[in-house]
Amino acid sequence: ESSEISPLHISQDGEYIVLNWTPPADSSVSAYTLQTTPRLNDNIWVNALAELPLPETQTSWSETNSLNQRFYRLLQVEHAEQGRLEEIISKTPYNKMIIKLMAQSFLGDIDLPIEYDVTLYTVKYETLTPSGSKTLASGIYAIPENCTVPNAFLSYQHGTIMEKKEAPSQEDTLSQIGCVLAASMGYITTASDYLGLGSGESFHPYCHRGSEATAALDLLRTARNWCIENDQPLPVGNPLYMLGYSQGGHATMSLHREIELWHSDEFQVIASAPMAGPYDLSGTMMSDFLSEREMPAPYYYAYLIAGYQQAYQFGNSMADLLAPPYDTQLPPLLDGYHSSAEINALMPSHPREILKPEILQAIMEDPEHPIRIALADNDTSVDWTPKGLMRLYHSQSDTYVPWQNSLTAQRNFRLKGCQVELIDPAPGLDHGDAA
Repeated sequence: ESSEISPLHISQDGEYIVLNWTPPADSSVSAYTLQTTPRLNDNIWVNALAELPLPETQTSWSETNSLNQRFYRLLQVEHAEQGRLEEIISKTPYNKMIIKLMAQSFLGDIDLPIEYDVTLYTVKYETLTPSGSKTLASGIYAIPENCTVPNAFLSYQHGTIMEKKEAPSQEDTLSQIGCVLAASMGYITTASDYLGLGSGESFHPYCHRGSEATAALDLLRTARNWCIENDQPLPVGNPLYMLGYSQGGHATMSLHREIELWHSDEFQVIASAPMAGPYDLSGTMMSDFLSEREMPAPYYYAYLIAGYQQAYQFGNSMADLLAPPYDTQLPPLLDGYHSSAEINALMPSHPREILKPEILQAIMEDPEHPIRIALADNDTSVDWTPKGLMRLYHSQSDTYVPWQNSLTAQRNFRLKGCQVELIDPAPGLDHGDAA
């Protein structure tokens, strides 16, 4: 926030609320993120849904007038050159013989049409924080060598990881193998670490819809720009496929939404496969959190609270939300250098018990509690309808990320006239085995 920006001027134009502001004299490196909240006390601020992606350099904004009370604030943020390549950390060549051995080890009897040698690049690139300021993230992209016309771009979104060293950009990860296999079939393939994982800056805002999407999109831009600068061929029309499992399912749906709402001039979404993701955070996942069910992976919820505390600032620190002994024991484990097993060993089987009783009671009683607002801000199937083909995959026997998440997403899309298919590819199998 900057005192140099003039106050927001709010007016009404027919059925629209219009906001205008005057930038500071030297605003060449500035952009603006408009945020809203329904109340000023015990609140959080969420980014406004705009016709153009936030942050923007424009100095006006409008939305349909609503009878609901709404407060606004404007953030002046450092302008990001999204997708700018900061550094190539490493590049690794793979010939077809090695790739075929990888495929046999990884996929067994599944036969892939491996046609190309591949070079895998580990990179740092410029992207956005949850509030829209510039930051650096890391990830990988794989380029098929001597491929006259690549088939398409393919963006892979990884599942939940607690440790920075598990990210796609780190050595010997399954994400790297998948990217190399896809590139060997003629796809320019990317896999972002997301924010705060790998060698990226700051914290990881777990299951934060906006930053998952921009981190993946900006890595696609990085790969595309690298191809242009190095005279490498691009797919005709920039067609794009997307897939991801668990958190990667949530991130894939978020990326599909981001591109079709604001960036369809850059990439043409052909199809996406979100798999077993927590798409309905404010409904299915909140109900599960408050239920009497013993959770097989209670660390998910500690990770979510930690990430959203950083992104939305519920209080001065995560410890302010937690009951003893979790207030002192949990936060140090959520730094990117401890495993899920370490965190699960500390967690109760009912993760709601980590919260202070008065905070848990407030969440149960207040439909606009800040934690509920943050969860709703990251639901992925409520405020858009996919145009490119989307196919959901989820095992009905999943006890980690309930099947109801995919049913709710399918219903939300179908209510808007979009017939999204939902497939159980692994009847009877739980989350990990189904993957």
